[in-house]
Amino acid sequence: VQHRMSGPNSAIAMHTAHMLGVALKNQNKYAEAEVVYREVLSNARKQLGAEHPKTLGILVALGAVLSEQERHDDALAIYQDVRKI
Repeated sequence: VQHRMSGPNSAIAMHTAHMLGVALKNQNKYAEAEVVYREVLSNARKQLGAEHPKTLGILVALGAVLSEQERHDDALAIYQDVRKI
């Protein structure tokens, strides 16, 4: 519904997708949350830029999801990228 009303790359659609990722993470559906976070991250980078606080927040959330999947090296790489900014 959000996509039809405001476009798939709008701020509302991006926020809604981010909240879907949060909900999936909270339900321990980490693989599904990862897919959502990666899509939101791609849109955030395009719309807001790589160094925008919201983009960085999505990166941290993605790192947390990767860590929950015991993909600690991948999570660490993301956290180190965020720290550099």
